[in-house]
Amino acid sequence: MVSFTNAIKNFYLKAFKFKGRATRAEFWWVELYFLLVFSLFIFLAAITDVPQIMGCGGVFLGVHIIPMLSLQVRRFHDIGYSAWSLLFYAIPYIGSLICLFLFAWPGDKYANAYEDDSYNKNLKTIETDDVKL
Repeated sequence: MVSFTNAIKNFYLKAFKFKGRATRAEFWWVELYFLLVFSLFIFLAAITDVPQIMGCGGVFLGVHIIPMLSLQVRRFHDIGYSAWSLLFYAIPYIGSLICLFLFAWPGDKYANAYEDDSYNKNLKTIETDDVKL
């Protein structure tokens, strides 16, 4: 399992990498990181009465849009879905819930079409004659 610090490190190192896979732990640790950072911005804005602090939170979010999309694409790859699955967000009212459900879904235990050599050397490959699953 990926630790909190390793998940954040991987998030920034793979910020523009849309290939490969991201584990559930990696994804949810980064979500927790964002929750903590935004909570800090809200807390600081509330105790200091300086609204520009929330502007800094907006800048933080703007800088992290592409890396977060990259992480979401890699998370979809881990469960065997393509990057086009991000279009679920376009469904009014329930799109975000669908994505939330899929992000919580366990990843494939075996190599899939989106496998990356750096993902997990311990993933098993089932071989039957000439077909690899």
